Amino acid sequence: RQILGFIKQAKGPDWSPDGSQIVLNFQHGGRLEDKRDCNTGTGGRPPRNATDPSVNFNDKGQAVVCWTLPPDPHWSLRLVNVADGRYEDLDGGTYAFRPAWDPAQPWRIVSDSGNGLLGVDINRDEFRQPLTEQRNDGAPVFSPDGRFIALVTEVQGGHDIFRMNADGSGRIRLTQTPLWAAVQPDSDGGQWHNVSPTWSPDGTQIAFLTYRTGRWEIWLMNADGSNPQPMFSEEVNDQLNISYNFVDERVLSWR
Repeated sequence: RQILGFIKQAKGPDWSPDGSQIVLNFQHGGRLEDKRDCNTGTGGRPPRNATDPSVNFNDKGQAVVCWTLPPDPHWSLRLVNVADGRYEDLDGGTYAFRPAWDPAQPWRIVSDSGNGLLGVDINRDEFRQPLTEQRNDGAPVFSPDGRFIALVTEVQGGHDIFRMNADGSGRIRLTQTPLWAAVQPDSDGGQWHNVSPTWSPDGTQIAFLTYRTGRWEIWLMNADGSNPQPMFSEEVNDQLNISYNFVDERVLSWR
């Protein structure tokens, strides 16, 4: 049943604790095309994400450095009433992405703001609660009791899962590429990718997607990161064609 009309790039829906609403993120403003930018030699260095640099000279003999910037879409949050489709938008930052609804504090939604995880109040537009300051933090998901948040961070070319308290304190790392894996002949020094965590209903385990065996597989670990193991046998994994595109997509749900 459709509950929302046309919306650009709707992603990452999550239910309110009482099941009456859904929060999601959608593309809202920004720039969808490449942009060519230039300045004189004294105008500073190109941004880190710039490509195709070139140097020319203007009629004053000054060096003009030009580069291309990739598209820069902005994202926002939207609350949708499941019963009648009414909605309202929330300001979760310029790059609000992958919202998670707090089961212990139903007024709070946590999402990736583009500069770390940010908590917002669905009843107060002015409320902002920065939880982390790492730009690569994303994919937050609350434990069933609301005490903890699992999240994903890009680390040295790979991705790992961390856990922290609901207020952003007590951050610990749950997954990590062992040293022996990076020096294997067929590894090219690469790091594992561990993404898309989801909690078990009793909060004792976390299921996640991992790329450590040469393909995407679903694994389980305890909530403290111990005892990681495949969820399925090799025979079952051979029949699963799982893909992940590194855009914080929600792959797993455990109910």
